[in-house]
Amino acid sequence: MERKKSIRRAVLAAAALLYLGSLWTWKKMQPFENRVPLVLSRPISAEDGQRIRDAEGEEEEPVGFCFWGETGEQMVSCRETGGSARVNRIVLSGNPELLGAGSLAWRDGCLVDTASALALFGTDRCENQNLIAGEQVYPVVGIRDDARPAMVSRAEGTQAVLNRCVLAIPSAQGRVLGEQFLMRWGLEGTVLDFSPFRALCRNLLLLFPGVLLGSLGLSLEKERKNLTLEGIRSRKQLPLLGKSLLGIVILLGSLWLLGRQVTIPRDMIPSRWSDFSFWSQWWESQRENFQRILTTSLGSQ
Repeated sequence: MERKKSIRRAVLAAAALLYLGSLWTWKKMQPFENRVPLVLSRPISAEDGQRIRDAEGEEEEPVGFCFWGETGEQMVSCRETGGSARVNRIVLSGNPELLGAGSLAWRDGCLVDTASALALFGTDRCENQNLIAGEQVYPVVGIRDDARPAMVSRAEGTQAVLNRCVLAIPSAQGRVLGEQFLMRWGLEGTVLDFSPFRALCRNLLLLFPGVLLGSLGLSLEKERKNLTLEGIRSRKQLPLLGKSLLGIVILLGSLWLLGRQVTIPRDMIPSRWSDFSFWSQWWESQRENFQRILTTSLGSQ
């Protein structure tokens, strides 16, 4: 008996840990729920990005996007304070709000992380301070919560540095619409499909409630064993019978509601169930997709 209780506690503890981990991951992924990243195999310049932006705006149903790329580490400084910092330069072209750089949507300048701001200016309240990068001067228009030192600014000139893109489209249709976007503008690249991972994370959030419902089912089974026909006929066990029936109704209703919350990616459903090669092809495509995600630096994302 004690062993069964220990096993039940261990299962509940494991389910609770998975639930908390999934909840944390889900919250982290929420800001990118309707954003799909692309990786370009052939980089484009800032001028190309601006050209695509102007042409996309003339489409009947334009797609919001932001191209971006990393130009490597660079030493930046502040003439007034004499401070300096080595930062990772990130340049972008398109809608900056899709990369959390909304301040650049209406002002020219740059964004820096908190640690770099403290090293450069001695404070993180440094809006309108000037930052020198190479031969150019950038006014600081905001602070970013980056894990590593970073400076974000708009891309300029013809240098081909933009090799990634974020599309503002529903993640469920990400692969199809992303490939259409690449084809429409003659771009070469791949779509990073996060929808299977979102679905897995969402389904893991149902694990802990499912375990609790399973525990409720076991308790109801124990109470059912205590019911006897004689006890029911003598009405002594009618309260216990009513409690058991109510518990069964609650259990079945909860399982039905829980089942309706399970998420299955659309591309995981075959068009013909007799297509037995579908699953091997699907798993292979997901393996390649997962490898692309692991080997691609998402930088400011």
